[in-house]
Amino acid sequence: SRTSDGELRAGLQIRWENFLGRLHRLKITSEKRQEDDGQGRSGFVHSARYTVPRFLGTDYGLLLGVSTERRNVELVQDDVIYGESERKSVLFETQVARWLNQSKGVRGLKYYGGFRIIKRDYNITSGDTGPFSDGTDFSLVFGAENQLIRRDAYRRRGMDYGFTIRIADESLASNFSYGRLDLWSAWYVPLLDPQKNLNVQLRLGLSDGAPFGEHAYSVGGGDIIRGVETGRDTGDIMTLLNVEYLSGFFSYPAWRWVGFLDAGNVFDKDDVDLLNQNVRVGLGLRYKLQSLANTDLRLDLAWDPDRNKIQPYFATRLTF
Repeated sequence: SRTSDGELRAGLQIRWENFLGRLHRLKITSEKRQEDDGQGRSGFVHSARYTVPRFLGTDYGLLLGVSTERRNVELVQDDVIYGESERKSVLFETQVARWLNQSKGVRGLKYYGGFRIIKRDYNITSGDTGPFSDGTDFSLVFGAENQLIRRDAYRRRGMDYGFTIRIADESLASNFSYGRLDLWSAWYVPLLDPQKNLNVQLRLGLSDGAPFGEHAYSVGGGDIIRGVETGRDTGDIMTLLNVEYLSGFFSYPAWRWVGFLDAGNVFDKDDVDLLNQNVRVGLGLRYKLQSLANTDLRLDLAWDPDRNKIQPYFATRLTF
């Protein structure tokens, strides 16, 4: 597969959408990832994720996830390049959810809580680590989500909104202390024409730090703000708006064209100017491969005024 920022991923992925029945989901991935369309830095990622929406029809669900990573990275922050390194990471996470809706499905309101552990090491190959650091990040997570989306053959209808709070502290066996709040909402509005949709996403992120010497948020790239260089800006606070108007071709409903607008920015917590936003527009195409686990191919073209060029993005998943 390919991400919208040009990272090629090749390997093995097993997805079982009804594993053991009752909508259990199992996803196992082992792949090589390489930047710059297979010409840049590379590495290996292995992961497994098991989701139980409901235990035997009860109101409780479970998520288990584990992954390992070994890849070459450039240590860069705020346009300053500090060095090159091999980065090794191990992650384990678990969450327990409780549904509050009256039905036994997987739509409606739920709240959840759990924890995540990440252990990371840097092996410097040139330069130095700069602000980045090794260590163990142990964080507690709490949140809620109201998922009211229906999926038609070629579009989605409904809304999804929620929040997540993540807390880490050195008194809780972590090498880092920080707090983070993420809020999101998304609307998928069907228009009168059965092939047309208006999709809108709003996101707000607030933090007072991040682990491993990184910043909590960054903007730019095919998944955040198209038409802004990937990771161009970083900060402690993020605002984001994505708007997409999609229209299908009646003779070929798997094909859709899209016009989009992205707006957002990141700020340091002591220097916030909400009127200072990056605004970009563009056009794109979508193609649904129903034979391949409902995969959506995405091609977007956005104007980048900073580099005075049209920036293309091609990916095998939707923006939101």
